[in-house]
Amino acid sequence: MAKFLLFFIVLAAQSLAAQPPAQAAGADPAFARLGHALGTLRQEALELERDLLLLEARQRQAAGHYPFYVTLAADIPLTLENLRLDADGMTLIDHEYAPGEEAALRQGGAQRLHDGELPPGGHTLRATVVGRLADAPFRGSAALKLADGATARVLRLRIEQSEEGGNALRLVLEPWQ
Repeated sequence: MAKFLLFFIVLAAQSLAAQPPAQAAGADPAFARLGHALGTLRQEALELERDLLLLEARQRQAAGHYPFYVTLAADIPLTLENLRLDADGMTLIDHEYAPGEEAALRQGGAQRLHDGELPPGGHTLRATVVGRLADAPFRGSAALKLADGATARVLRLRIEQSEEGGNALRLVLEPWQ
């Protein structure tokens, strides 16, 4: 309800601020005071919205909220076909990639694939990637143990070139700071 009210307050303030300068700078001082009050109200509404978003984020973190991202090094000739994330043997996500979907990842982007919760306690996470690497089938996986009471709240699967070189890849499932 609060977000709904904030939306209309911000919308009203923006519409008044968008009036032509001749009207906005009218000779009536009451209109100038009203414009100033609406500007202040708009700023307070934006600050309140920011505070609400931060509060929601803290509440999610306290409830075991774990967003999961994937990143891909730019120089890897990997075509992603499927990515699966399991927690304690239960599949959380099973994402099928459309052709070219990883293009933004190659440009340094991060794809948010999961935005859910895990029950309290320790967990073992496993990410499995299936694709094509230099026209050959590729399958790789990485695992991460989250201890009971772990403070990491954002997780990332990083796909990068292995130190061995060639077409060897390294998958790293890690907390993302």
